[in-house]
Amino acid sequence: MSAPLPEKRGNRGTVFNAGGHRREMKSKKLFGKLNIVDIIIILVIVAAAVFFAVRYLNVGDHSAADIIELRYTVEINMPEELYNEVSATLPAGMISGKETVPGTILSCSSKPCTVESIKSSYPYGTDVELTIIPGEDEKYVTAHFECVATINANSVNNEFGAQELRVGRVHYLKSRDFELVGVIIKMSVQE
Repeated sequence: MSAPLPEKRGNRGTVFNAGGHRREMKSKKLFGKLNIVDIIIILVIVAAAVFFAVRYLNVGDHSAADIIELRYTVEINMPEELYNEVSATLPAGMISGKETVPGTILSCSSKPCTVESIKSSYPYGTDVELTIIPGEDEKYVTAHFECVATINANSVNNEFGAQELRVGRVHYLKSRDFELVGVIIKMSVQE
């Protein structure tokens, strides 16, 4: 018995057997240059892109029912001079970090108060705490700033920019012209 002769390959999937006869190979190509594996990979990539867009970018999830307006009051003990400067700039749009956020500092009111000392962290976001002891002729006021903010109704912790809005929480009241730190003392959902 003799060993079978090897097959020779020609162009474009054509195989010639030992007798010189031509035999066509089955092609796995589907639409010209794409094969089935290529199409499966493309479908997986498209599915992953759609999942990412829906999950993390909230594409198509912007109905008016998902937005609520909160009205809240921030209380701050501050020098009367500073209060007069800040109150002259109101109403003012709000900023969180370096971006504007959908909120407005509407108005403020004040009443005189006696301050023995004020604890303040400076610069903001650090663990450095300062105690300010006012001079005898310095006048202080307790200021109440009325604010309104638009937030996502599905937010579990009332996220507003980089902050969370809750009664009793420290709040950075920041506009283009000033930045103050106070405590939220009152909050309600606007109808």
